[in-house]
Amino acid sequence: MTHYIKSNKTFILSIMITLFISCVEKKPQPAQDNPYENKQIDVKVFSNDTTADSAIKGFGYNIYMQQTLYVHQPNIPAVSGNRGFKSEADAEKTAMLTVYKIRNNIMPPSLSVKELDSLGVTKE
Repeated sequence: MTHYIKSNKTFILSIMITLFISCVEKKPQPAQDNPYENKQIDVKVFSNDTTADSAIKGFGYNIYMQQTLYVHQPNIPAVSGNRGFKSEADAEKTAMLTVYKIRNNIMPPSLSVKELDSLGVTKE
């Protein structure tokens, strides 16, 4: 009987130690470095009439990272069809959202119809 009590106490003690260790606050891990945080990112909006994509009407945008073309977007992403943005302002708003995603390492920086709706880009 004494052996049973000793092993039972040992078992309970080990459970208590395990619970204590699991409840101790853990140090937060340092965030991973964002490779895009300090990159030079530029946006240039263009009219599709002036590009090789002239079959597409409206506007598009290019995003350059460190002066190298990173995104070429002649049409509205995430929507069916192959049409450009109605205005330079719509293309620029969309490009800036894409840049925000790149800067915050949200990769790939794809856009959803819901995000475009919130920008007012998809309204006819």
